Amino acid sequence: MQLFDTRKFKYWGHAEPPFSKSRIKILENLSKAILKSKDAKAYSDLVAFGFFCRSKNLHELLKKNKNEEFSIGIGTILHITPSNIPMNFALSFLFGFLSGNTNIIKTPLSKFPQVKIFVDLWKKISKDSPEIEKNIFIDFDRNDENLDYFTNSADGILAWGGDKTISSINNRPRKPSSIVWCFPDRYSISVINLATFVQLSVNLKKKLARNFFNDSLVVDQNACSSPSILYWYNPDCIDVTEAKISFWSHFLEENSDRFSLNAVQKIDRSIILGHIAFMKDVKVCNNFSDNFVRVELNHNNVDLDDVKPRLGIFFESVISKFDDITSANNRKLQTISQFGFDKNHIRSFILKNNLRGCDRVVDIGQALDFSLDWDGKNAIQQLTRKIF
Repeated sequence: MQLFDTRKFKYWGHAEPPFSKSRIKILENLSKAILKSKDAKAYSDLVAFGFFCRSKNLHELLKKNKNEEFSIGIGTILHITPSNIPMNFALSFLFGFLSGNTNIIKTPLSKFPQVKIFVDLWKKISKDSPEIEKNIFIDFDRNDENLDYFTNSADGILAWGGDKTISSINNRPRKPSSIVWCFPDRYSISVINLATFVQLSVNLKKKLARNFFNDSLVVDQNACSSPSILYWYNPDCIDVTEAKISFWSHFLEENSDRFSLNAVQKIDRSIILGHIAFMKDVKVCNNFSDNFVRVELNHNNVDLDDVKPRLGIFFESVISKFDDITSANNRKLQTISQFGFDKNHIRSFILKNNLRGCDRVVDIGQALDFSLDWDGKNAIQQLTRKIF
């Protein structure tokens, strides 16, 4: 699909105040349609969007943003979203839609069934509303010959993707006054408090393993918030072997029917493992399943720019003090998902140690949750202008 002639879009620059009643109502209706759809129930990420847009949650968000009374959207936003994460486009759309903007969203329509379900339901519930023309979901190539016209016409650009994609967008023509909010390559980590884990019941251990799967393999570890390294926090030098066996056994048991690799993916994974084999002080432990591969790190200085685990590969490390994760002090660190800690203590640790990239602490199982706060910034504040 190609981008259309920019002259055919008659809403350039159109904006309204954030959290308008009409837009909240549309999202409420979209939420109901998603949660009632039998087809949607097969996709947890689509269902999660439906839950986020429930009436109660939207009105809670409205309360938090009530100080934006004399604000209005910046105009028309062009969203360049990744094609390998199904519902990322929907998060980007929420940013622009709730902040009162018109939106043109790059959407991976042909790649994921849940995306088509979303767009079909959107068209159904908004068919009699002007929002159907003000917010366009369209798939197009990032090298589309018309893209320059769109970047040069937009009042804001949201660009998600690898560093090369971001550089490419930044080099395209655009309005001097346009706002560009970029979401480049990031990585995230998980930390489990071993002493807390070993005290869990079997059912709670299974739940934790299932939550870790949801954070990682629902999107094939492609999301910036999906954990690339699992740290076991073990200051008391407890034997970690039994805990690892328990965790990964439950991980396999709970999710064995939810993840598999095709022939091409197996070749890709072999290539990644070939790169890992040349890394220092690592041990590949393929002892639970052919679909999942654990890589034990004997140090914490792994270069995730060089090789990022995916396709069922998981980096794993044991740390004796929380300071050991400061080796991950990198501007690309985004989210710490945790189990067994006080999240505010971790936030204080981030500030104290100036972990430059880390701006999010969540429970394991919430790494992919929708939020209007992303990469340390609030979408409503970023994409509105205030009348002082």
